[in-house]
Amino acid sequence: MNLPVILVLLCFGFLNGTTAEDKKDSVKLTVFYESYCPYSIEFIVNQLYKTWNEFKDNIRLDLVPFGNAKQTYENDHFVFTCQHGPKECVGNILHACAIYQACGSRGTLKCPVDQLSKAINYIDCVMQQNDQRTASNKCARKANLQPSSINKCAKDSVGNNLESAYGNQTVAFHNPKVTYVPFIVFNNKHTEEEQEAAEKDLKSVVCKYIPDKC
Repeated sequence: MNLPVILVLLCFGFLNGTTAEDKKDSVKLTVFYESYCPYSIEFIVNQLYKTWNEFKDNIRLDLVPFGNAKQTYENDHFVFTCQHGPKECVGNILHACAIYQACGSRGTLKCPVDQLSKAINYIDCVMQQNDQRTASNKCARKANLQPSSINKCAKDSVGNNLESAYGNQTVAFHNPKVTYVPFIVFNNKHTEEEQEAAEKDLKSVVCKYIPDKC
């Protein structure tokens, strides 16, 4: 089996840019989610999007679009089975490709804030539509991303391998194990108390970690 493309991509150096990781007064926020999960949509549209735009200089954001999907490797590519059906598998890959176009192989965690905002704008836009694939081009243009690049990525091995990497990241997390979505993690640790609080008022939990900014 050939080395997956994504492993090769990860060998490239990062581009220059300011990230929240460069700042000491910041919090790492990891969100494991699915593109069509109603609870993921509610959290990203009503909590994450607004909180990001208010505190984006102080949030080290790690978005992981995979959730409860499963993956196998067949005939030289990964095959995904998703909780909300094939449309969700397509949606997850579109999200992965939008992140890749905006941030490159670094993913969201090390992405410059202005570039990451493009990916978040795209994700927020498509998650408010009934058919994310149909809405992708419009949302890409609105977010200042290239629709053709996202479509190409989603149809070839790049998108396939990006999504597999997100699947591996999801399965590898054990603090504790990801068992539902959205699964919200602060500074690499998940607690039910913070999960419940973040779903209702993400800003309040973020401010607990960066009180000087609130």
